[in-house]
Amino acid sequence: MFLKDSFSFLFKSAGLIIWFFIFLLALLEIKRYYNIDLIPGYDSSVDDVYGWIRGSLSEFFGD
Repeated sequence: MFLKDSFSFLFKSAGLIIWFFIFLLALLEIKRYYNIDLIPGYDSSVDDVYGWIRGSLSEFFGD
């Protein structure tokens, strides 16, 4: 029974982390699409990393 509970906890935790990551990417995409900036004219490191990841994925998939 302990193994089943551990697997259930691990599976639920992994699912929650994946959904949180998808939600974060969706927020960053909305921020980019609508050009929402907390400090106008300033690109944070999060914006730079997201832009790099987005560019790399678009080159990889040929989009």
